[in-house]
Amino acid sequence: MKETGILRRIDELGRIVVPKEIRKKLKIREGDNLDIFVSEDNVILRKYSPLNDLEAILTVLLDAIKKINNATVVVTDLTKVIASTKNEVENEELINENIVQLLSQKEQIHINKSMSVQITDNYSSNQNLFIKPIVIYGDLFGSVILFNEFETLHNQQEIIDLIHYFCSEYIQF
Repeated sequence: MKETGILRRIDELGRIVVPKEIRKKLKIREGDNLDIFVSEDNVILRKYSPLNDLEAILTVLLDAIKKINNATVVVTDLTKVIASTKNEVENEELINENIVQLLSQKEQIHINKSMSVQITDNYSSNQNLFIKPIVIYGDLFGSVILFNEFETLHNQQEIIDLIHYFCSEYIQF
């Protein structure tokens, strides 16, 4: 765990203010929900996402898809990577704001490999990307990003749809 050097006092109602620079870095906005965990003598706050609970299951699912179809896939919520079979993209890595803007269109997007797209702060891609937002009842929850050598999806649209369906069904449940 990284220390920030910032101290905060708990007020009489048990509240604490999360510093602005931390909220900005973690993309925590007013009204966002936070998960609260206790580990030994630490209190851990994490931005809530219904996809957080799927990390272990998605990792196994994506690994199986990669072994069977050689498909490289990343699943994100609106701020970070939840699961990835892309070696250069790790779980919990923050996604780039450009991806969030693309997701706001709430439609599947194809980005040609001639364009470089910043996926996370540490990784940009020059591959064909197919990005499908995870939208449930009009609300945006995250995305399925498939990296592809080809301009068209062939049978890989089924992979995107499968992962999208799995995440959507879990969130609705």
